[in-house]
Amino acid sequence: MGSTALIRHRPGALGGDPALNLEVLEPIDDEVVARAREFLRAGKVKVNLIPDQKRLYIKTLIQSRMDTAESIICDLHDNIVSLVLNGNSVTDSPLLSCGKEGGKSDLAKLEDWLKELSLKKILELIDDLDSEDMEFLEESVRYSMRLTEYGLKHGPGLGVGKTLEQLVRQQLIKKDMVLAARMLTSAAADARMAGVKLPAMSSAGSGNHGLTAVLPIWAVKEFIECEKKSILEAIGLSYIITAYVRHTLEGFLPYAAAQSPQEPELPQV
Repeated sequence: MGSTALIRHRPGALGGDPALNLEVLEPIDDEVVARAREFLRAGKVKVNLIPDQKRLYIKTLIQSRMDTAESIICDLHDNIVSLVLNGNSVTDSPLLSCGKEGGKSDLAKLEDWLKELSLKKILELIDDLDSEDMEFLEESVRYSMRLTEYGLKHGPGLGVGKTLEQLVRQQLIKKDMVLAARMLTSAAADARMAGVKLPAMSSAGSGNHGLTAVLPIWAVKEFIECEKKSILEAIGLSYIITAYVRHTLEGFLPYAAAQSPQEPELPQV
């Protein structure tokens, strides 16, 4: 693998905080990144593909002069199912997930339940949203829009979102509902994939899916008369359908997804 893949793995080991779960890299600063680059230049980090693994599966091996430690993550980024120290299994670590490899976690059981629902039943779930659910959905919008605002201002990475905005300001293209959705979402994805230190609300295990579940819908409010509550309910429905699609495609795939690799069978009414 290239240096980009390698540099993403090292900072978590040097300065991450596992207690923060998916925000494990939050404490990372420039000093830790510099140390990670030194490890990379010294050839102390290697990344290899494991053959015949279609779902998310990460096996890590760390060796020192005296000890050897191994870990296995599967299906979800924070789902640690195995820890081994010097050939002995570690069973009492708080880092371990409740579900074992090949077993059913609580999340997997929830996904199985969701897959059995009809579209009518899924829509009924939206009717049951309470104030706490609405606050969660608003928070997801805040997280996503922070990434969008950064992407539009600085144009990191590919700079797709900022480029689209510049074309609109130059009156070379017209900003309609579809373009607004593309602009907000691509700007946020530009920022996230460039490594900007801002959190993203994930959906079905993917930060990019979280952005695409939220931002196109949020962009629509500029073009139609609609109450904020209805927009948030639509985002909630988007999250649920995203989870349904991901589970139908047999779980989270080991790449930062921007689209579904195949068309799933949608739930029946």
